[in-house]
Amino acid sequence: MKRWSLLCPIAVLCLALLAGCGDKAGYAEDGYGEGRMGDTMHTYWFDFTVEDAYICQSYDSYTAAADMQLVVVTMAVQSTFLQSLPMSRYDFQIQWGGEGEDDYAWPIAAATEDQFPDEYSLGIHEERSGVLVYEVPADTVDFSVSFAEYFEDDTEGDVYFVY
Repeated sequence: MKRWSLLCPIAVLCLALLAGCGDKAGYAEDGYGEGRMGDTMHTYWFDFTVEDAYICQSYDSYTAAADMQLVVVTMAVQSTFLQSLPMSRYDFQIQWGGEGEDDYAWPIAAATEDQFPDEYSLGIHEERSGVLVYEVPADTVDFSVSFAEYFEDDTEGDVYFVY
């Protein structure tokens, strides 16, 4: 009987410790955060979620160049900051392969209302959803969308990748 009375508190303590070991997807650690489609990434200024992504040859009136394809990414962004944030299509890039000079791309210019504007303001606690369209090599199938924190004092913060 004494043995059970000793094991119960130990079991309760173990369960309590395990409760604090939740999924860390979306939070940066040592300057780097990563997640998968559907995970919410938590940056210094806002949260973002890549909700969907697909590959195609044309989007609205834009057609991919020869040997290229389009990756259409649907994303939600919600401000967690106490000031309006200036945003741009250059905030999120796509990358593939290694770290070569040609292994990334910026979104194409907005041509439809469902795309994020080229530049916009994200208000205090405002949430926006939209599409970013990237032109990438036709022979690639694995991508990540990233955001890097850059501060006004020229310091760099965390980098977030969604695979």
